[in-house]
Parts: sequence; C-alpha cells; structure tokens
Amino acid sequence: MDAQAAEVFRRKVSLRTDAGVVECVLQLSSPFRDDLGPTCWGCRVFLSEVMLREHIVYGVDEIDAIANSIRYLKMLIAKHKEMGWKIWWIEEGDDGCL
Repeated sequence: MDAQAAEVFRRKVSLRTDAGVVECVLQLSSPFRDDLGPTCWGCRVFLSEVMLREHIVYGVDEIDAIANSIRYLKMLIAKHKEMGWKIWWIEEGDDGCL
C-alpha cells in the first residue's frame, strides 16, 4: 500500500445522541494506489465518535475511490440516523452535507 496518502480532507460535524451533542471529525484522504492490483485505488475514511478506526474504501481509479468513500460515509450516517442519531455540518438534518 502506498504510504503517501498526500492530503486529508476534514470537516467538523456535530453529532446528537441520547447523551447530548458532541463535535466530531469526518475525514477522507486523497486517493492512493493500492498493492491489490494495478487498477485498485483506496481512500481512507474516518468519522470520529462513530468509527473506532479508519477504513479504506476502494475504487478502480481515483474518482471511483472518492465517490465510493462518500457513498460509504453517507450510508454510515444513514444507519446511525435510523438509530436516532443526528449528524450535521451546517444545520441539524443536513447529514453532514454529503
């Protein structure tokens, strides 16, 4: 795996649970080429307070890896929304604007 995921894009979001509201960080790395194959790209994704560790989401090229990463984060937020949690960036209900 390429050790140089050059940039990490971060967005501070708010998270409301039964325990109250906390600030957390949603982050996505720039795509990197993975050793799994010549057409395998990955992005590291992380949502603090929700995930214990970062995950790698794959795609066949850089754009596919980014798109899949955003889809993954949207799915993660939707699943937590079903449990009664709310995650937002600008205003409550915007699901982190993803």
